[in-house]
Amino acid sequence: MDYAVARRRMVENQIMRRNITDQSVLDAMLKTPRHLFVDEGLRPHAYSDASLPIGEKQTISQPFMVASMTAALGLQGQERILEIGTGSGYQTAILSHLVSRVYTIERIASLAGRARRIFDQLSLTNVNLKVGDGTIGWLDQAPFDGIIVTAGAPDVPTEFLDQLAVGAALIVPVGPQDRQVLLRLTRTEDGRFSREELMDCRFVPLIGEKVGPTMGSDNGRVSVSPGEEGTSRIKRIYDWVLSWAETPYAVPALVVLAFAEASFFPIPPDVLLIALSLARPQNALRYAFAAALGSTCGGILGYAIGYGLWTLVADWFFTYIPGFTPALFQQVGDLFVRYDFWTVFAAGFTPIPYKVFTIAAGVFKINLPIFILASLVSRSLRFYLVAWLLRRYGDRARAFIERYFNLLTLVVLILLVVALVFWKFFLHTQ
Repeated sequence: MDYAVARRRMVENQIMRRNITDQSVLDAMLKTPRHLFVDEGLRPHAYSDASLPIGEKQTISQPFMVASMTAALGLQGQERILEIGTGSGYQTAILSHLVSRVYTIERIASLAGRARRIFDQLSLTNVNLKVGDGTIGWLDQAPFDGIIVTAGAPDVPTEFLDQLAVGAALIVPVGPQDRQVLLRLTRTEDGRFSREELMDCRFVPLIGEKVGPTMGSDNGRVSVSPGEEGTSRIKRIYDWVLSWAETPYAVPALVVLAFAEASFFPIPPDVLLIALSLARPQNALRYAFAAALGSTCGGILGYAIGYGLWTLVADWFFTYIPGFTPALFQQVGDLFVRYDFWTVFAAGFTPIPYKVFTIAAGVFKINLPIFILASLVSRSLRFYLVAWLLRRYGDRARAFIERYFNLLTLVVLILLVVALVFWKFFLHTQ
């Protein structure tokens, strides 16, 4: 298939005939290879007049919609634009040809990693991409000369309006999913906003902290149960962790995260390890080494907390750290009495809460060199296995890891225990 011919026909038949006349937008659509932003099996349809699935229940927008939203910004060439919802990265790439810099946010790490690889392939050097909650915007880079939102919101998030420069436009689909309208809101000099309805549209829903249903609301305020509030807090921490993936400090952040998770932090380093390994698979094993080193050192901190400070901090850990209960802690102690190395190994390799065992190791004063060895071996095996799967199989491995990896580690541990028991009671006694 001649993609250049298909691209030209797309622009002529789908965009120009629908009265998109901005030549700079047309040129950007002509030079951007849309087929690179869809799965290989869908490439024959890349230039059709339709949106296409890109995985994770997300889509790449119809070419006409991409052109319409871009033209609605009224770009002159020197703008700094914020995009909410990187998705495939196609809209980002179009914008990159038209403005000084694009800041784009994607909440799904695998999509962000795939988009970043395409940006690198196309040498798009004026794109800043981060993984996180797009509904809060990008405050430390505001104000922006335009904001484009590629997912539908029930109403206009005020965070986006607050981050607009004077004279800048916000392009956003608004309304219930079956009756969305594409709006352009322009900030005026007096701080108000002019509002224009551009066309009917249909987008996937915008998801994040600042949008969503208002069930249980009272006078406009949303009331949540303590359990929901706790879940929301963990989600915010999770998004914050992912936001480090596209910064120059991603590797140090991975080390610090692995260190903290080994004694008190609730989010495992696997989250950031997966995001980094998908974005740059050639460095996956290096990231695994960083995670293993940080986690082992953090385990030593957990050991020290248990050894010297447990009487002072026990109540706090049982109250605030997920996975810590007095009953579980005592069970861990019983295991340490009989199987010190293998107890630490099991916690380090499987989904069993590792932090519970690092602190318990200090409380029950198991041999420190044995603890360090078991931690180093188990954490290295876990993180290197994750990194190798991602390096070898890419996005396909991510879905497997998220669904089945913890189960796989448990199966491996059970087989290892069975092999050791067989060796001890059958072979060793002969």
